[in-house]
Amino acid sequence: MSEIMPPPDKCDDYGQAWMVDLASAAARGIPLGSTLAQWIIEARWAHPLWHSYVLTLIHLRSVEGVPPAHVYVPNAQYEFFLFALQPDQDRAAMIRDANGMQYRLTPGNFAAQFWEANDDAAIQRIADTVDLVLAAKLNPDTDGRRGWIALYGDAGIRR
Repeated sequence: MSEIMPPPDKCDDYGQAWMVDLASAAARGIPLGSTLAQWIIEARWAHPLWHSYVLTLIHLRSVEGVPPAHVYVPNAQYEFFLFALQPDQDRAAMIRDANGMQYRLTPGNFAAQFWEANDDAAIQRIADTVDLVLAAKLNPDTDGRRGWIALYGDAGIRR
């Protein structure tokens, strides 16, 4: 049985988004590694089959017990991953505490490494990116890859 969706943290004409409660996940023992922020984004306009996406921000610093990050962009300190979510998955559990994040469609839609002054600035940049999706100015589907490249570059794309 699906849980009741909490109210969104962000909402615009073309979608809504929820910031995943990482503190709750950590308290329940869910390993977060280098995760700094995670958003569940609903953008039904982006694709006829996939209505929701997960956007995860990580730092690239060393974390005990985690293999070292592969840095593709010189001096990059942060990386994000964008995945489409299975349409029938319970997003409420994911929002509450990152439960069920293994149910992502693969391969991912986009990933990029970038530099920011600090964690707060990187988190804000990702929040601003979510705003672009909610305003239908950035398509989270793979058809919208050009927009993501314009914002973050193409270093994360296999050639």
